[in-house]
Amino acid sequence: MKANEMMDEADKVSREQYPDDPRARLAFKCGMLQGYIRRMDSEIEALKQFQKNDEEEILTLQQQLMEKDI
Repeated sequence: MKANEMMDEADKVSREQYPDDPRARLAFKCGMLQGYIRRMDSEIEALKQFQKNDEEEILTLQQQLMEKDI
């Protein structure tokens, strides 16, 4: 989900939940966007770990190839 889609969704849901209370809408949107950010942060951390694992596997394979060539 893109950032503008997240903001649109938060705005839509906040208007449905709190049609007559602008402060509650703002608080709700902030909470919803914070949730999105936390989820994105955990996804980024998972991707970093996958990248690290891939780099380690590449190094291991390179080392094995070098040992075969010797």
